[in-house]
Amino acid sequence: MKSMLMALVASVVLTTNCLAETGTGQLKQDTPQDFLQPAALYHEATCNLLGTKGYEKSEPKAFQMFLELAEKDYAPAQHMLGSLFERGRGVESSKIMAYKWYARAAQNGFKPSWDKLVVLENQMSAAELANAKDSNLAMSFAP
Repeated sequence: MKSMLMALVASVVLTTNCLAETGTGQLKQDTPQDFLQPAALYHEATCNLLGTKGYEKSEPKAFQMFLELAEKDYAPAQHMLGSLFERGRGVESSKIMAYKWYARAAQNGFKPSWDKLVVLENQMSAAELANAKDSNLAMSFAP
């Protein structure tokens, strides 16, 4: 739980630009790389998604970056994938895949995902919800 909280704090810090960068997208050398690498990649993906900080806006590229992090069980990225699927940003819209990624983030202790799951459950048909909850549905896909 403590490491999840630390990762979330680092993600927020990077996303809001409170951590110095070298201007090349690389963190300064005195930054603990092991701890901040997922948060730094999350920050870069967010910049790609929004087209900020000199990054060209590319929702598909951002999606791929979030996916790489999510597959490594980085809960904030899993939540973001849920949001991207829910809204169809960088990938085709899918309530089922949104639910799956929100559920994965929630299982990894990311509290905001629980609220999203409740909202989606109220928007989905019984068949969609059953499909989303089917543990045999593969989490991998081609956008």
